[in-house]
Amino acid sequence: MNSPAEKNSRFHTFLKTAAKIAFSGGLLYWLIKADKLHLSSLLLLRENPTLLVILIAVWITGIFLCSLRWKFLLDGISVSKTYAQSLYITSVSSAFTSFLPGTMGSDVVKALYISKNQSKRGAAFFSIFLDRVTGFVGLSFLATLVSICNYSLIRKSASIQLAALSCSLMFLLSASFVLFLLFGAKIPLPKKLGTLVRKNPQFLFLTSVYANQQRAILRALAISTVIHASFITGYICVTLALNPGPVPFFSTAILVALGVTFSSLPISPAGVGVGHFAFEELFSLAGLHNGANVFNIVFCTHTALNLLGFIPFLIGKRAEAKSQ
Repeated sequence: MNSPAEKNSRFHTFLKTAAKIAFSGGLLYWLIKADKLHLSSLLLLRENPTLLVILIAVWITGIFLCSLRWKFLLDGISVSKTYAQSLYITSVSSAFTSFLPGTMGSDVVKALYISKNQSKRGAAFFSIFLDRVTGFVGLSFLATLVSICNYSLIRKSASIQLAALSCSLMFLLSASFVLFLLFGAKIPLPKKLGTLVRKNPQFLFLTSVYANQQRAILRALAISTVIHASFITGYICVTLALNPGPVPFFSTAILVALGVTFSSLPISPAGVGVGHFAFEELFSLAGLHNGANVFNIVFCTHTALNLLGFIPFLIGKRAEAKSQ
């Protein structure tokens, strides 16, 4: 029998989930009613098969490189997982992302798999979190880089300046956290404060898991940069197809980086609704059109491809049933 506290907790979880779905559904309804989201824009993939091939290539690149990035982070803490196992878990978790809030929902599935027969559960769970953080570093680094490379264009728009500043702050915060993980134990502090802080179990855990693992984290950061460069390229290709006029590459890259960040927040399943709204509003800052449709095309294509992850999931379940 479940205790009243457990029932109350489940009820609150249900209410939160229902509120998130209602919120994302409301955003979609508003975008459609405002004539900003056109489902017919998906026909572009049939009219332009090259664009479909590009988006499929971007998805394949993302899946294989995300698996490799996590594999490097697991190797850094001596958790024994082969690349094939990392690819399997990443593929399956991507499939469940279609139904869980935000792209971070895949982390929950990864945690369930990594907890099986694992003696280093705490460190293994932390590798999932760090995998997400290195992704943010790579994404915000690219946005900051294109901002610096095209500073003259950014100066002309206060809105683009704000977007670029947001990405730069995100990069500084996430990169500072990674540096803290690597060198936090070596930070010089006043004697009394240092003694007090270094007795804190949370501080000890954070600064010990990936201490002296610069190689593993640098590899993960490099892969993150390639992954997001690939995704930004895919979004820009769709943007070019839906915007007949000239498209400013650098400012569009900044807006795409911000839009992808907002869509990854744990608010709606796979970022639906929230991502559509974020892209529509951000694109309008640069005078671009079809922001919601750009996100919708990439979202629908990659969600359909993510569902392929259920194939290895079912094969794995069948193999487990036979072995029992």
